[in-house]
Amino acid sequence: MQAWEAVLETASGKGYIKDREPENIPDLEGYGKKLLDAMKEALPEKMEAAGPQQLTFPIIRSLFVFAFIKGFEAGCRLDDPSPGDVELKDMLTGSVKVDLTREMADYVNSRPIPDDLFFAFQDWAFINQKQLDSGKMDLEEELFMALERVFRVGVSVAMEFEG
Repeated sequence: MQAWEAVLETASGKGYIKDREPENIPDLEGYGKKLLDAMKEALPEKMEAAGPQQLTFPIIRSLFVFAFIKGFEAGCRLDDPSPGDVELKDMLTGSVKVDLTREMADYVNSRPIPDDLFFAFQDWAFINQKQLDSGKMDLEEELFMALERVFRVGVSVAMEFEG
């Protein structure tokens, strides 16, 4: 099982998405790809500024929060032709500034979705530690495949919002 599969299994099991398949909104595919590419490119510099020289679980958790909330924001702003610039300032803070109404923010914060998805990834990493340590699996590659699904789970949760 790959990390992204563990993430989707948790998202489905907790009722955040249906049938292990998050929303795939064609209008947001380009934005999601642009966001994740920018995150991947900026990660080494952001990590260096934060201190650690390697991916740690606190950093990964921040990335999960960031990808999820950016997906939710993009899904809520679907009628906006440009869901927003790729702003990475809050990428590793765990607290992301977004353009949401109070109702949207309350809705998204009512469940611990990004943490649940992160814990699924963390559990997956512990189970696959030998393959990761030996180089048979690449942590960053697995992480970004999982984050693509986390973004889409955020979009899916936004599609459920009726505010």
